[in-house]
Amino acid sequence: MSRHHQLSCPVAEIYISRSSMTLEVRGDSSQILRKCAIGIGRGGLKEKTSMSDLVTPIGEFVVDLILYNDPRYSRVSSEITSAYNSNEEFKEFLTDQTGLEKLFSNMNKLDFNEDGVPDQAYGVGYIGLDSKTAITGPKMRLFNERPYWFSIALHGTPDPTNIGRANSGGCVHLERTLLDWLITEKRIAPGLKVSIVE
Repeated sequence: MSRHHQLSCPVAEIYISRSSMTLEVRGDSSQILRKCAIGIGRGGLKEKTSMSDLVTPIGEFVVDLILYNDPRYSRVSSEITSAYNSNEEFKEFLTDQTGLEKLFSNMNKLDFNEDGVPDQAYGVGYIGLDSKTAITGPKMRLFNERPYWFSIALHGTPDPTNIGRANSGGCVHLERTLLDWLITEKRIAPGLKVSIVE
């Protein structure tokens, strides 16, 4: 695909259907640039009431954080930077590329199932979401004293069989090729609209 074509079709919205487990990347005129299968939360197709219910929420969201295994592509919204600017415990992770790299490294070293091996739960990329009406997390927190970003997100998975299944903790699992395309080709940025519908 030529660079000119890429620039003429910027991403205007990511549209997700929980029930069909599909994601559409839509351009400015609502044309579908990409459509693919996804994984969703194993908590079922119900209303999200807490971060522990394993439900993928529905509603209107915006991208507030982008983390990638190549930190040159990681981005954070100015709202997050401002919110954590005076937080001595966490601000170093949210102010520049070095901090974002450390944050994503921490996240992929987490051992949620406590089997002694890092889960690499987020794959190569993580796209954090925020919403004024839906539960999206507490954001920065500690897991076994390791700082990480705890939020509803679109992210990778170390197990490709999670795509097309309800097997996540509430986040949306994406294939690596889609994450690479969205992030390394700079198709998305903080502030991008994400709609999740039934």
